[in-house]
Amino acid sequence: VDANRLFLLGESRGGMMVLQAIRDGFPARAAAIYGGPTDFFSLLSQYPDQYEGVADQLWPNWRIDPERVLGRRSAIKWADSIDIPLLIMHGGNDQTMPVTQSLTLVDRLQEHGKIYELHILGYENHAISGRAVERDALTTAWYKKHDTD
Repeated sequence: VDANRLFLLGESRGGMMVLQAIRDGFPARAAAIYGGPTDFFSLLSQYPDQYEGVADQLWPNWRIDPERVLGRRSAIKWADSIDIPLLIMHGGNDQTMPVTQSLTLVDRLQEHGKIYELHILGYENHAISGRAVERDALTTAWYKKHDTD
């Protein structure tokens, strides 16, 4: 492994974890995410039946201190800390994670002048599995574009 040429990739919850790693200073050159949650406050308020049970399982104490627990996992709250180029992909027909999660993050990244690229892959599902070759090609091209010294 060349420790000077690291890149990150995350799908869904893995996308959230990639964003947290970036925030915490992981030394990647660039990152790519798809279908990732970026705002747990809106997920829980707009879709309580779908997400509250998941939150209870993953973070049993989230209801006691939601600002701390959810805020730590909601990249829209700390988009200014995303200091590496970020490729964001989302399936246009994602029934698991609303595409607005990616759009809201892009708004925050734009506000802070961050380097990003957004691809909404129309009619695609959460994993963008019907266009996996394209998804992976976009990721590889993003990494190559940012693999400079």
